[in-house]
Amino acid sequence: MADLDLTGIEGLQRALVTMPARVLEAASKALYEEATRILAASHPLVPVDTGLLVSTGRVEVENTPAGEASVTISYGGNGTA
Repeated sequence: MADLDLTGIEGLQRALVTMPARVLEAASKALYEEATRILAASHPLVPVDTGLLVSTGRVEVENTPAGEASVTISYGGNGTA
C-alpha cells in the first residue's frame, strides 16, 4: 500500500509529479515477486538430466522510458551445475 500525504496545492503537485515513478516501482516489485513464485513452481516441471537447465532459471523485470514494466521468466543460457 502506498502512503500519500497532501498539504495544500503544492503538496498535491509534488505527489502528482512523483506518482508515476512510485507506481512503476510498486508494479515492478509486484511483477518480480509473482514471477519468482512462478519460477519456483516451474522447477519441478523442468526436465532434469544433469541439473544444468534448472539452475539457469531467472526472472528479469524491464522498465521502459514510457513507464511500462514487463517481466520475463526463462531457462537457458550459462548455468552452474
